[in-house]
Amino acid sequence: MKLLMHTCCAPCSVYCIESLRNEGIEPICYWYNPNIHPYIEYKTRRDTLVEYSKIANFKLIINEEYGLRKFCKNVINDLGNRCVNYCYKLRLEATAKYAKENGFDGFTSTLFVSPYQKHEELKRVCEEIALKYGIKFIYRDFRVGFLEGQNKARQLGLYMQKYCGCIFSEEDRYLNNIIKDSEKESLIKLLKPSTMFKKQIMEYKRIFLENNDSFDGCAGLENCNTYEEWINFEERLLEKYGDNYVPSTVYLAIRKEDNKLIGMIDFRHELTDFLLNYGGNIGYSVLPEERQKGYAKEMLRLVLLKCKEYGKNKVLLTCDKENIASSKTIIANGGILENEVKDVPKLGKSGLIQRYWIRID
Repeated sequence: MKLLMHTCCAPCSVYCIESLRNEGIEPICYWYNPNIHPYIEYKTRRDTLVEYSKIANFKLIINEEYGLRKFCKNVINDLGNRCVNYCYKLRLEATAKYAKENGFDGFTSTLFVSPYQKHEELKRVCEEIALKYGIKFIYRDFRVGFLEGQNKARQLGLYMQKYCGCIFSEEDRYLNNIIKDSEKESLIKLLKPSTMFKKQIMEYKRIFLENNDSFDGCAGLENCNTYEEWINFEERLLEKYGDNYVPSTVYLAIRKEDNKLIGMIDFRHELTDFLLNYGGNIGYSVLPEERQKGYAKEMLRLVLLKCKEYGKNKVLLTCDKENIASSKTIIANGGILENEVKDVPKLGKSGLIQRYWIRID
């Protein structure tokens, strides 16, 4: 079989080449990775692959393109889906096209060795491209040999990259540090619920009921009699909403100075038709006595950082038109008003819901 193998880097190539050779297949490697940035990283990975081709004695075809500007232009509006919608398609389509035009029997990729890639999505993209160009996609799940290949690469002294490739994955590498550094500067911290705050959570409920306040961002706390009932989010909300259930992450806003629960905020990972108009991705609330102190603005700022961990590049927030404090909080965090919709059923005072989008850069 004459096989063209898209090759992302030398370390990932090690096991793939050895495995195919054990099948009696001698792959020809194809370097086309305009998604790798900055240039020094691109050059180092390319040169390391050239070096390894001499060590392992395989044929290597270089398709030279450093595509930072083109890459950014094509992914900036959908960063969360950049891997599947751009990186995979761009590189593998070029591979399949070259294979078809140059008499290869099929194509594959070293990306299938990495446990960090979106394996099933990658496979789907390859199958679609194979149909488009009328050439075989040779699927192998190389992940079983990932650690073996990495260890051999280290023994050979090959350059071992520290992130996937693009500048946004390089940012992801340090994202936890970025979030931690930002939280250090804040007067509050966002923590996931625990029994440590059990009494404060139930007291939060009592105060809100007495004030007839809206339990925004509280994951149905108003309907729970005990902390134990409330904390079982997934089972409780799945039973209530069924197919309309959306996974969410709830955070407690804790003031560092006295470890006091001052607010709650939740991040809904996806948007149903209802949330798209009336709820948005994020809901939050603050204790009555702690309002107008800037806590809501800070809670939203911190949770937006956490949204990046889930691959979000924009989120939707909504508020009642008459809730001036909430709209100011959203705008202060970069919210752009898209439109107003009628509140049906009427959940607020004005009868109109304002819909704001916040881009997460």
